[in-house]
Amino acid sequence: MRVLSRGSEQDLIWNYARAEFEVPQDGLRHTQPKMSARLKEKVLDDARVGLTEEEWKKLKAAVLSTRESIVRPLLEFVTDWYVAELEENDWAKIRVMNLHIFTDIEPSRRLDGLARALDGGDVPKVWKPDHYATFRSNFSLAKMHGLPILVAERLAGAFTVVEGTTRMCVIVSKQLRGEIDLKKMLVVLGVSSRLSEWEWF
Repeated sequence: MRVLSRGSEQDLIWNYARAEFEVPQDGLRHTQPKMSARLKEKVLDDARVGLTEEEWKKLKAAVLSTRESIVRPLLEFVTDWYVAELEENDWAKIRVMNLHIFTDIEPSRRLDGLARALDGGDVPKVWKPDHYATFRSNFSLAKMHGLPILVAERLAGAFTVVEGTTRMCVIVSKQLRGEIDLKKMLVVLGVSSRLSEWEWF
């Protein structure tokens, strides 16, 4: 993992909001209905520069209204945020959150293991049966909204993906099948020794 710059809580909030536009309109927990048309437009246009303090407050409230169980612990525990570059040898260090919807399928919590399980048709019960297959067939790196968000107890990893699990599974799947050759990837990384206090970590 190569750190490119220091980040902040705003990197967490912005990229969560951006990622929500990947969720279908009938999907669960997307923030669009909680945001004004003008703020939605800025998020879709990736127009982060120039957001007012009030807009940041509204954006944070929108994200918390739909992702509180994940975002609030991160806001509590993580003080060091970075924009970083995930390198080729880092992918094997990525695991998914400690949630039964994932651990029931892949007890090891390895991202590559979950990707293989999803490719084999073993999907979480809370997902629609065709959710992953449809997402995979429509996925495009060029059209991806928001950077994946990972957290770790130290910069060297291991890394836990807290936003972008499906997207990263698709990327791993496509890498395993030779459909893409992605050596590096930008991510938001939160680092804190307190993450072990969070049950989903």
